Amino acid sequence: MKTLLVKDYRILMTQKKSFFILLLVGVIMVISTFEIDFLTGYMMMMAMILSLGTVNYDELDNGMAFIMTLPANRKTYAIEKYVFTMINIVACAAIMLMIYFITKGFVNWQFGAGDMVSVTAGWICGIMIVASVMIPLYLKFGAEKRRVVMMLLWGIVAVIAIGGQKLAEVMAGTEAMNTINGFFAKISTLPAGVVVLAVVAVLVMVVIFSLGISIGIMKKKEF
Repeated sequence: MKTLLVKDYRILMTQKKSFFILLLVGVIMVISTFEIDFLTGYMMMMAMILSLGTVNYDELDNGMAFIMTLPANRKTYAIEKYVFTMINIVACAAIMLMIYFITKGFVNWQFGAGDMVSVTAGWICGIMIVASVMIPLYLKFGAEKRRVVMMLLWGIVAVIAIGGQKLAEVMAGTEAMNTINGFFAKISTLPAGVVVLAVVAVLVMVVIFSLGISIGIMKKKEF
């Protein structure tokens, strides 16, 4: 796996311009809003996208067939993509937290230290779940089909988000909505440790399930 990680980081180094452009966009947004929580999520999402982009490079010029001649097999390749993506997401989160604590003495951020750590942890979990959906799709489909699938996926997410908001507005004040609100109110009274353990457990199950799918895809893939 070490060989694959080194390969992917060398690929990532070729995308420095893309990273700095994305960083510049995020910094401009923060300067205009002072919402470092948004920048944290934005940068972590970009880290995930750049990490998954290494699959595109692997497939160029029948590169996947060559990669399989390295000290690695199909299962290891799939596992490495999850490890590589998670390392980059967590590293990006750590950098953003470092920036927050270095600057909080002279920048009036909207979040306190505790809230910032909680928000960052939430971003890590959320983005890893997104990555768990996207990695199998990246491994399953070629570049052209992948673009179509990604567009459809984000379209479905947008429809669900907008539809959910509209449904919540329609259901406001109804018995069903009161029941839902009561459920979340009970969750909010649970000890923080219980909530954290539950979230981590769900995340681990999602990643393991996704990894199983990805390994299956790689074993059936022809190069």
